[in-house]
Amino acid sequence: MNDLDLLDRFGPSAPEPSDAALAAARARLSAALDATTPGVRRTRRLPLLVAASVVAAGGAGIAVAPALMGSDHSIALAAVDPLTFPVTPTWLPAGLGDPVFSKDSSTLMFASYGRPQDGINVVVSPTPDNWEDREHERAIEVRGHDATVFEQDPGDVVVVWKQDDGDYIGVSGRGDFADEQVIEHVAESVADRSQRVDLFLTVAPAGWQVQAYQSDMHVSYGERGELSVTLLSSQADPSSDFGAKNVHDVSVDGRTGWIGNYVGDSGTPRDWVLVAPAPDGREFVLQAPGELSEDQVIEIAAGVRHR
Repeated sequence: MNDLDLLDRFGPSAPEPSDAALAAARARLSAALDATTPGVRRTRRLPLLVAASVVAAGGAGIAVAPALMGSDHSIALAAVDPLTFPVTPTWLPAGLGDPVFSKDSSTLMFASYGRPQDGINVVVSPTPDNWEDREHERAIEVRGHDATVFEQDPGDVVVVWKQDDGDYIGVSGRGDFADEQVIEHVAESVADRSQRVDLFLTVAPAGWQVQAYQSDMHVSYGERGELSVTLLSSQADPSSDFGAKNVHDVSVDGRTGWIGNYVGDSGTPRDWVLVAPAPDGREFVLQAPGELSEDQVIEIAAGVRHR
């Protein structure tokens, strides 16, 4: 299934899913994410893929939380800071490449280096109970902090410690990188230096927080991911791919795109869909609630950044 298939099946114009379909989708997508970040229990999680924020909203149509709207049902926009991952490993084995950053609907954040079955992951968590099934656990010291190193099935090596700010950091290795000395070396190199997430917005509804992101493909804002941006790997057609109505061309910060809208089968509020290229040329789709005006949707789209 490609990204357009996911949007078609789970986007705001999709039919109401059954409870069984929702449970199956959550299980499949959660399993896929667990494979990318071994050994971490994602508490209160929802999957990070395109379907995540829409499935969380309960299917067709997305209702904006009333607390986020003015008395006249308007939504004000505001500048938002770029998304960042709070720490940086200053030493890594050669050949791992650039990280993929992600955050699920809880407060867990991840930086994944290398391949899912053969790489290194750095996890930031507010609690220590997100690492389960520990084996051969022993105490060590990392950067002057008490830490533990342990193994997890199927052979992962993990180091976890508590930072001075109260967050817990976990560094894990899998496959060729499931080496205790290597992982301890990476853990010792972790510095309190943030890294910018690749995909982010510079403008969003005032007061809205990021709900989830996967830096190489998707970011969503709002209590239930009411506003989302997804990078596309193929050219999108407004009618066949999205079922959009009232489609017309728009200028997004000097770049040509198109915008349309649709109404869910269950009579839910009208939602917007906009497709345009980011400044780096990569095409994205923005899905936004109908309570926003067309000009506001275009303004948000003009603030999409990808590097």
